[in-house]
Amino acid sequence: MKWKRRPSLADVYDQIPEVRCKGLCEDSCGPIAMAVEEDQRLRERGVIVPSMVDTVAAIEAGEDYYCPALRDGRCSVYDDRPTICRLWGATLSMPCPHGCTPADALSQEESHELLQLAGRAGGGMAPRFFTPERRPG
Repeated sequence: MKWKRRPSLADVYDQIPEVRCKGLCEDSCGPIAMAVEEDQRLRERGVIVPSMVDTVAAIEAGEDYYCPALRDGRCSVYDDRPTICRLWGATLSMPCPHGCTPADALSQEESHELLQLAGRAGGGMAPRFFTPERRPG
């Protein structure tokens, strides 16, 4: 993908095939990272996704993890969801277990390219997702 200008996140999202979501995959929502702009957009909607480090530590400690954007089993920020969430079900290496994967699903390489592009378009990957946020005690 070559761009004459710096692509926006909307440009990146337009490259992802549409998944006709049935809303059945809430158990697939796990620890994620996202671009700075995506994180800011979710925070403006009142959703703060914990760092991947903290989430993985909680899961390893036996705690349950549910994405804080889930409300009654559905994504409350679906229209503003980050790139990785948009790729779920739209990528051959991340097929929807409920049959929502489109016929024109992306290859793993295409998905990786879009994730990299989203990072650049969205102000870089938000560094807070890769460092612990929990305070001891």
